[in-house]
Amino acid sequence: MGRWNEKSPALKILWFWTFATAAALVTRVMTTRITEMKKFLEEQNLDQPSSSSSTAVDDTEFAPDVQVQVPIED
Repeated sequence: MGRWNEKSPALKILWFWTFATAAALVTRVMTTRITEMKKFLEEQNLDQPSSSSSTAVDDTEFAPDVQVQVPIED
């Protein structure tokens, strides 16, 4: 294969068009996927009960079973 400078202008334009089209397609797919993920997450948040934010959270199920004994001095 020859150097890039030795290629014809039409071939350079064709390569540019090919890469630009590929970049546009990848960008379109990524934005579509991100939009779909945002919609999915919003639907997930709407399905969850909102009362959990107004009630106290019980951390006892996550707390380790640790017993601390403090000596009492007389």
